[in-house]
Amino acid sequence: MEKHCPTCTCAIHQEERIETKVLELKSHCQELEIYVSYDGWISEQSAGTLLQRTDKTIKNWRYSDRPLPFRKISGRIQYSLREIAILMLGSYRA
Repeated sequence: MEKHCPTCTCAIHQEERIETKVLELKSHCQELEIYVSYDGWISEQSAGTLLQRTDKTIKNWRYSDRPLPFRKISGRIQYSLREIAILMLGSYRA
């Protein structure tokens, strides 16, 4: 199902909002000296910082039905800036 922006119900504008938010998050990461991988992923602790939540809260989200996809590489949990942006914009698809 296609997502739509709340102002004009246009999926293209929604995508633009997401990309703009990702750029804002990348800039914020740079200010906070948070490492962002080449493909836009950050550590669990950094995700907590951006979302203003504790590490424990972010960890609990993984084990609950909170919709924030993650990946595990070499035993470390990472979150996508794009998915964080979607969550922050309130346009997360369940």
